[in-house]
Amino acid sequence: MFDEALSGIDMSGKGNSSTAPRAFLNYIFFDQEMNYVRAGFLKITTAAQRVGVYETISLNDIVADREGYILAYLSNENQEAVNVHFDDFMVYHGKTNVVSTQDYYPFGLIFGSYQRTASTPNNYKFNGKELDSNTGWHQYGTRHYDASIARWIQIDPVGDLMHEWSPYNYNYNNPVNYIDPDGAIPWPIRKWFIKSGFRKATPDGVFGERRIGYRPSYTHRGIDLNFSGGGDTDRGAAILSTHGGKVIEVRKFNTHKNSAGTYVKIQGPNGNIQTVYMHLDEVSVEEGDQVTEGQVIGKMGGSGFGKKDAHTSHLHFEIIVKDADGKFQQIDPWAGGDQPVDAQVLIDRGASVENIVSSLDSQSKSLSNHIGSQEKRLARREAKGKDTSRLKGRISRNKKLLEQTNNVRDALSGLL
Repeated sequence: MFDEALSGIDMSGKGNSSTAPRAFLNYIFFDQEMNYVRAGFLKITTAAQRVGVYETISLNDIVADREGYILAYLSNENQEAVNVHFDDFMVYHGKTNVVSTQDYYPFGLIFGSYQRTASTPNNYKFNGKELDSNTGWHQYGTRHYDASIARWIQIDPVGDLMHEWSPYNYNYNNPVNYIDPDGAIPWPIRKWFIKSGFRKATPDGVFGERRIGYRPSYTHRGIDLNFSGGGDTDRGAAILSTHGGKVIEVRKFNTHKNSAGTYVKIQGPNGNIQTVYMHLDEVSVEEGDQVTEGQVIGKMGGSGFGKKDAHTSHLHFEIIVKDADGKFQQIDPWAGGDQPVDAQVLIDRGASVENIVSSLDSQSKSLSNHIGSQEKRLARREAKGKDTSRLKGRISRNKKLLEQTNNVRDALSGLL
């Protein structure tokens, strides 16, 4: 009954003897609508012509690349009467380990997917975030994201620090170069830790202060970040990589005696920027690992001086940049004023300190000109007796951003 259906179909198969009977193991694969997809066969050999000898034939490389049906059958197609006996005919269905797949456009829309029939649905989709089937939004923790419009549903909780961007923008409209692990500005620690509360708005230890309570005394070359609970309540909080790159050093507290304790050092792809995360309680990466911005690399602790609990729990965070002489120098990670310097942004702005400084200088000049134009507009509105409260707020935020930009630029300029 398949002669008409198979007319004109090139059935690729295997055979190794023209003298063997024309007897075959065959299969035809159809899709869910019973449309032909492909077919194949395997011809028996002369091995079983001897008395008491049996031949095992099998087709072991049939892969179902879509849902559908397979017809497997045996045939004796000799023109003359030739007896061929088949026994123990069996079809084995081996399921793949893949339960579901999704292919995404950069902003998160799916353009191809597969879900095994009768399998438990996976609700963790784009970037591993849970998808609400009722709204179509992804839950990122701080906010909800709608991939269909490439926008957050809620405003950025710290959007006043990036007022030149819409508070609803996703990854600066550039999801190829940036990720956003929780809907907030990337820090080495998350905004919230359940055992301790919110992260503190400013560091407990600042860059450049002289530490004289130690022998010998030293200059603090990073910042100390904590959550609000105090003491050791933030021990175990996740530590995040602030940029993509390669883990170039991992040291455990019991392998040395300095104050850093267990620490991780990550180098950016261009080789000119490094970050260091000290006093960790646990480490979840190894030397040579490639990491992405926002990836968990360890847990907060208080290790140092060869002990696991030498300090009160906190994160000591450093940014190190290669200067004009090719030497690495620490810069103030808090030069932005209200938040840590974003190491990923520094990496993306250029391959050298000179390029980063030049980019920041151009940004500073452009922002200064914009503020000047706003102030002239303010003067005109005041002269006409119009409301200026919103314009004053924008000018104030722009001046704050200008100060932050200049602080980072000047810190990096000192390395040239």
